[in-house]
Amino acid sequence: MKLTGKEMQNLEFQEVNKTQNNNTWTPREKGDTIIGEYVELKENVGMDNYTIYVLRDTNDEEVSVFGKTALNSQMKKVEIGDIIKITYEGEKRSQRGRTYKDFKVYKAITN
Repeated sequence: MKLTGKEMQNLEFQEVNKTQNNNTWTPREKGDTIIGEYVELKENVGMDNYTIYVLRDTNDEEVSVFGKTALNSQMKKVEIGDIIKITYEGEKRSQRGRTYKDFKVYKAITN
């Protein structure tokens, strides 16, 4: 589709931003949970090399879950296509005295 300069000037535009068409799960309280099909793994995202897990939630929407150390180790035990539940367990203190966000990951039992 080739447009003239005048035609391009008459087009409607919609702002593109990083959250458009992609929700992010942000647990705030212990017990917050997300359930969905694990559909994609994104690694080395952005300047801080984030790991992002993409789930198709119960509303059939894609939701991004940012990896944290405790979550990343558990997500290695599930595969793309699995139905999973992630529960935020609150902040914990490591043996070294550092605070971190803890999660539990569950995999649906399917036959």
